[in-house]
Amino acid sequence: MIIFALVAIAGWILLNRTTFGRRTIAVGGNAEAARLAGIRVQRHTTYLYVLLGSACGIDAVMLIARTTTGSATHGQLYE
Repeated sequence: MIIFALVAIAGWILLNRTTFGRRTIAVGGNAEAARLAGIRVQRHTTYLYVLLGSACGIDAVMLIARTTTGSATHGQLYE
C-alpha cells in the first residue's frame, strides 16, 4: 500500500504540476491538435511508453517478491 501511495502521488504531481503532464493530456485528447500546437507527439508518446514500461517493471518485481517465484504467466488477467 505504501508503494501504491507513493506512485499515485508521484503520478498526480507529474500529470497536474508539470509541462509533461499538460503535454500528455493534450496528446491523449487530440494528437493532431497537439502536433499543431508544437508538441512533438511521436517523441512524447515514446516517453510515455518508457514510463509505462518502468511502472510495469516495478510491478513485476513486487509480484515476484510476493510469490517468491518467477513465471511467464504471472500477472495474466491482471488488466
